[in-house]
Amino acid sequence: MPRLNPDIMGNDWKVEAGEVQVLPAQGGGWSSVPSPPGGSVTAVSPDFNGMVWATTGGRALFRLNPRGPGYTDDGMTKRDTPGCEPTDNVGAWSGEHTHAVWAPFPADALPAGSIASLAPSPTSDRCVVTLDSGATCEVELSAAGEATVSSPGAAPAAAPQKTTTTVNHPDGTVVTVVTEELEDPPAWRMLPGIMPCGNHDIFAAVCNGKIYVTGGALWWRGYPALMHEFDELWAFDPAAMDSADAWSVAGKMPSSKCFNGIATLGTKLYLPGGCKSGPWNDAEAAEPGSGREKGVPNQRLDQDSLFIYDTADDSWAVGPSLNHARNECVAETVNGRVYAFGWTTAVESIGEGETEWRVEPTPCPVAPGGGMAGQCSSTELDGIIYICGDFGLLAFTPPCPECAACPAREGSWETIEGCPTTSAPLMTAHAGEIFVMSGYNPDHTSPLKGVCSYSPASKTWRQHPDLPTNNAWGAGTLP
Repeated sequence: MPRLNPDIMGNDWKVEAGEVQVLPAQGGGWSSVPSPPGGSVTAVSPDFNGMVWATTGGRALFRLNPRGPGYTDDGMTKRDTPGCEPTDNVGAWSGEHTHAVWAPFPADALPAGSIASLAPSPTSDRCVVTLDSGATCEVELSAAGEATVSSPGAAPAAAPQKTTTTVNHPDGTVVTVVTEELEDPPAWRMLPGIMPCGNHDIFAAVCNGKIYVTGGALWWRGYPALMHEFDELWAFDPAAMDSADAWSVAGKMPSSKCFNGIATLGTKLYLPGGCKSGPWNDAEAAEPGSGREKGVPNQRLDQDSLFIYDTADDSWAVGPSLNHARNECVAETVNGRVYAFGWTTAVESIGEGETEWRVEPTPCPVAPGGGMAGQCSSTELDGIIYICGDFGLLAFTPPCPECAACPAREGSWETIEGCPTTSAPLMTAHAGEIFVMSGYNPDHTSPLKGVCSYSPASKTWRQHPDLPTNNAWGAGTLP
């Protein structure tokens, strides 16, 4: 069923008889939320910053923060912990439920005219306000009540191209770069279809012409938005790329987890390692649905599990456990084997039908993912696996099955010089180059939107236009 005004927290929004109504991600059907002051609501729209906007006509504009009582956006401490101040888009914690309070936007900051419509921006994470004077603007309101008004960005026109690279934003938006050849400037644009919910701690793999992401954890899901750990497998269908229904829930894992690797072997997706939130899972086991109020996103439990999903017959299996539990795990496939990395220097692999993981003789020079700043991503090109994080870019050549009498029998590692240092970048192989895009900034000081690519053939780096938004973790390339 098509969604109606979806937000990044899995909710849908609408106006019914002058009231704002929400269809919460956690279920329960449509229900009214406290209305903003000033009469009947005439329009409502979420943005991609997690906020919901409404107008009661004229120049009256209000912003709702759907986040419920709980944790700061960094996921480390409770909002009511003494001395703990949340980030701007959470709002001050005073013991009141911010998800029921509409903050007024200063009318004198808007262009001339009365508000005619509201919509999410196609080029940023803000809300677009259109006025009956013909003026349009993008708006944002900080927790301190500081208003920002800017001109809408120009959305590039979609044009049929030869190659499409698709990346998913943790807040649920999808961005694509389309190029006829590998020439600048590529045209980044937001796609109309968003993920079933914003997500975090996920990687991506391509299988049978679709991009898959699985698991993940979110500080804010539902209404009121609270912590959630996913057990779902999501699929992006490029045939529906320009529709609102490009993403779908393809299935459910045997259990929830996040930061797990994902790699394609034939028609199957291998999902090794990852982690769970201990308090969230304990609460869910005792009382389903209670984890969203009691979960602590970063009290993690390392996982050694392997889940296998067969896209051919829509079936799940539990495979052999890893030799090493990997809290943050990346995985790639080369020569019919799935290789797992992360949380330790040990490297291990498994092939179709094998009953145990094989520990590889050549360890990784670093322990990818060890510590928040060490978070990494991976991709594969021409039989070589590339792993990138704040340690730089590493290239792993797996053991060659035909080289029993030479050094290649044990595999090898190479450090690629010149890589921008960033944690958890988007990575994908495209047109013979390794793309390293955006990433996670541990100190939250500034968004990372940069895009660069490395050519193994020429051993050179080059820059590309920035992404429209800050992204991390999952990316994939479709032909």
